[in-house]
Amino acid sequence: MQTIDTETIKSQVNMQDIVRADLGEPASRSGRTEMWHCPFHQDNDASLAVYEDGGWKCFGCSESGDAITWVMKRQDVDFRRACEILADGDLDRFSTGEPTPRKPRPVPQPPVGDWQGAAQAFILKAEQALWSDAGAKARHYLQEERGLTEKTMRVWHLGYNPESVFDDPAKWDMADGKRKAVWLPRAVVIPHIQRDVVWSIKFRLPKPFRGNKYFSLPGGRYDLYGMEKVIGGRPLWFCEGEFDAMLLWQHIGDVADVVTLGAASVRELERDMMLLYVKRPNRMYLVFDHDENKTGDRAAAELAEKLAFFKPRRINPPEEAKDITDAWAGGVDLREWACMTMGIQNVDNTVLDTQACKEGLNTYHFAFPADTKMPVIKGKWRRTEKGEIEAWYTKAEAEMCMEMIR
Repeated sequence: MQTIDTETIKSQVNMQDIVRADLGEPASRSGRTEMWHCPFHQDNDASLAVYEDGGWKCFGCSESGDAITWVMKRQDVDFRRACEILADGDLDRFSTGEPTPRKPRPVPQPPVGDWQGAAQAFILKAEQALWSDAGAKARHYLQEERGLTEKTMRVWHLGYNPESVFDDPAKWDMADGKRKAVWLPRAVVIPHIQRDVVWSIKFRLPKPFRGNKYFSLPGGRYDLYGMEKVIGGRPLWFCEGEFDAMLLWQHIGDVADVVTLGAASVRELERDMMLLYVKRPNRMYLVFDHDENKTGDRAAAELAEKLAFFKPRRINPPEEAKDITDAWAGGVDLREWACMTMGIQNVDNTVLDTQACKEGLNTYHFAFPADTKMPVIKGKWRRTEKGEIEAWYTKAEAEMCMEMIR
């Protein structure tokens, strides 16, 4: 029987050339990785990553493999025939006939209709209550136990529901006979909002209910909390919960982006995960809870696998604290710790307004390969031990450097 030397076959072909011959030029490039629109599902975000070392993976539909796998899927041929096509070496003969893509999973959408209207009205009422006399204890809790400033509470639209209410299900578009009322507990209100649209409402209860400190209003949809505030092109931090995310953003929001999965799983946030490839963070840090049952480690490992393209780095909370909030309560300077982790000079501790950040008034951290021909600005860059170039530029300075190499 003839032996097929698959390793030799794969070593003699260039995976990126194969995909280029099949799909045309890539939609974008990042270092040694090229991105295409995936042919195996309806892909609007160029989620197919093809690596120089011969592998490929779609972060939208999770298809992956090597050169042989690609030919088998794209040509609808068996393993032996795929090897023969690759061994021939004539990429011009590579057929571009496209198989019928599999049906894509539905893209998560925020609630609409009556639920959306009721949610917006409730959030506005809860915000007003937080800043009334009735919200005094809630404000004290958020300031003294969670470390949040008034500005942070207002930016993230935190609120307070002073009395438990059992609301009419019809008001929330839940009049399906399955529930007699919609419970709105007395609690701190944490809304998930993107572009003025409510995705979900979460409550921090004053006492655990059925063993849980948090309660999510039925009818909501999971989203990546903080996604609306992600600027992109700079470091991105993943925290384990909303309060940690708000607190860390409060300290480093001018130099980095901060988000959290909240109670969602990675698969439930596929839409927002894909948006990260558009935002293009230049570094990614996963600072999950440091707990005895290792739930933080497991969550970080799952997320790291999903976002392997960004080479995320797992970071434990400082000073062996359980989480970011516990570290703050223990006296840790979160800004100094985070800036040291990122290799960013600890500048003024005043976090700029979100609008100012969007206008590029803050400083971004950039990292370039050792052999880059990127021009640098005197006094604003350094070479690392690995030879890479690190620079700290404003948006205008970065654009100027990019213009010089065009």
